[in-house]
Formats: sequence, C-alpha cells, structure tokens
Amino acid sequence: MNSWFLLFPLGSALGYALSALFLKRAMEEGAGVLRTGFVANVTTGLLFLPILFWAEGDLWEVTWHVPAITGVFFFLGQTFTILALRKGDVSVATPLMGSKVIFVAAISVILLPEPVQISWWIAAMLAFWSVWLLRVGRPADRNRLLVSIAFALLSAFSLAVCDVLVQRYGAEWGFRGSSRWCSPW
Repeated sequence: MNSWFLLFPLGSALGYALSALFLKRAMEEGAGVLRTGFVANVTTGLLFLPILFWAEGDLWEVTWHVPAITGVFFFLGQTFTILALRKGDVSVATPLMGSKVIFVAAISVILLPEPVQISWWIAAMLAFWSVWLLRVGRPADRNRLLVSIAFALLSAFSLAVCDVLVQRYGAEWGFRGSSRWCSPW
C-alpha cells in the first residue's frame, strides 16, 4: 500500500515548529509585524499560484465572494499567528493554536452538509490535548498570558474557518480532482 503521503503531517508539524522559532527570532531582531505578514502572505500566494493551472472550467464564472472570504480568513489567521508570536508567549500561543482542530470540527457542523462523525470529535480532542500536554509545566510570562491566549485563539479560529470553507466550496471553485492533480487513492 502506498502510504508515503502520511509523511505530510509530520513534515507540516516540523515545518511549523521551525517556522515559529524563526519568526519569533526574526521579530526579536527587529522585523515588524506588518513586514513579516506581508512577506509571509506574498510568499504563500506565489507558492499556491500554480494551482490555477489545474483548475477545471472557466475561472471567471466562479462566484468570487466565497474565495475572497476564505482569503480574508487565511490572512487574518496568519496575521493573528504572527501577532501571537510577536506579542505573546510562544510556549502558550503554540499549544493553544492546536485548538484549531476543535474549531474545524465545530465549524463543520455549521457549514458542511454532512454530519460530523464522532471519530472527528475524538480525533480533534486527542490532537488538542496532545499538543497542550507539550506545554504543561512551563511557566508563562504573566504579563503576556492574555495576549497570547487571545491572539492564538483568534488565529486558530480564523484558520479553521478557512479550512472548512475550502472543504465545503473547493469543488465548486473548479478544483474537482483533475487527473493531473489528484492521485487515485
């Protein structure tokens, strides 16, 4: 069985951890929140731009309000992530961003036509608590605790809305599994 794709979550987790450390270090050295957000968003846009080559149908016939709203939530999520790392305590913010999986399950109840399975809820809770356990026992800077909590939860919520909107409306935007893009698994 081809299961090499299961390495993607591991790569994502390692990439996120390294990115968070590099972002925090860059901001400690003087990189501003606006500049960091601008560079991150332009880079992300350029990396995802080639996906348009695999789109099916006429892109100009797509209803643009949902992709625009999705983009706004992605931008907000990224901005709140940067703010959480810049103004908050990383040891508090990063585990709290793990609450995204719970937000995804909750928002799926509202936006997805099919019911959310109990296995999603169990997986979401296990994922959140496993990330939170990494944080247990570490002292947090009391002055930055509330800022960390607020920005981390706003980031998790915004990115969760983005994820669910992509899952709900992605096929309607023309990305229906072109043979050039999706494999048969």
